[in-house]
Amino acid sequence: MRRRSMLALLPALAVLLAGHAATAQSPTVDEIIARNIEAKGGMARIQDVESIRQTAQFTVQGIVGELTVYSMRPNLMRQEMRVGSETIINGFDGETPWMVNPMSGTSQATVVTGPQAEMIRRSAAFDGPLVNHKARNITATLEGAETIDGRPTHHLRLTHPDGQVQHIYIDQETALETRIVSEAPEGSVEQRLSDFRQVDGVTLPFAVQVVTGGTVTGSMKVQQVELNPSFDVSLFRIPR
Repeated sequence: MRRRSMLALLPALAVLLAGHAATAQSPTVDEIIARNIEAKGGMARIQDVESIRQTAQFTVQGIVGELTVYSMRPNLMRQEMRVGSETIINGFDGETPWMVNPMSGTSQATVVTGPQAEMIRRSAAFDGPLVNHKARNITATLEGAETIDGRPTHHLRLTHPDGQVQHIYIDQETALETRIVSEAPEGSVEQRLSDFRQVDGVTLPFAVQVVTGGTVTGSMKVQQVELNPSFDVSLFRIPR
């Protein structure tokens, strides 16, 4: 009788063990994000960085130019895009997104509103969407596993406090982002990240492609990254 009881228990035990094995192989959202932060240098090193200056070459719809991005904690940002003799500037002083666009017929700075303003605000977030996401009321859920360019990735869905949704695909081996897709009423915008390199202990992408409607509409190749350069806060304020 005891032998029969033990034999009856074995299938149930096998199911339980299989369940535990599956759980061990399926990381949680928090575990995936923690691995991602470690792969980028670790929380302590990331938070040691107070400012960044990046220079890059960009191509948008066949137009080639030079890009310089100045960023400072917590959310100050200035982008200078030089095309020929003209320079277009996007800026965010922590409250107001603004732009100087001489190609629009004026060299005066103007306040940016609407979807473009939201895009500037979001790109000004110094650490990106994953670092300390809970403290910023960003909800992250695991949508499953997907294969991108022959490599398995974790698909995370992020919902921001304003309702904006992003999909982040994290390479299961490197734990680094390979795709970031931002939903928008006028159509989703996808960033494809590659050529990750270490700069003073922080891992950053040196190549980015922008895809809209399934077509590559822009690309950027980073030429230089400086961590903790000194900036005056006035650099980010709207020119008067």
